Amino acid sequence: MEKHLVDHDIEIVGENEKLYRCSCCKHFTLNTVGEYSICRLCYWEDDGTLPDEVDRFSHPNGSTLNDYKNDFEKR
Repeated sequence: MEKHLVDHDIEIVGENEKLYRCSCCKHFTLNTVGEYSICRLCYWEDDGTLPDEVDRFSHPNGSTLNDYKNDFEKR
């Protein structure tokens, strides 16, 4: 038996939120890039670390991007 919440079409008004990919977990969770947004999934703070800087220490995150990724994958 199927149950429906409504018996008519629902219109969604507004624009989809543009999201950017997190450098750590690769999910689209960030509202901005390089402006210290915090990922809602892995909590990486996007400090603008570039792909060739994954071994550079990130002060906001307290580790390198590579180390943070490895720790996140273990959770």
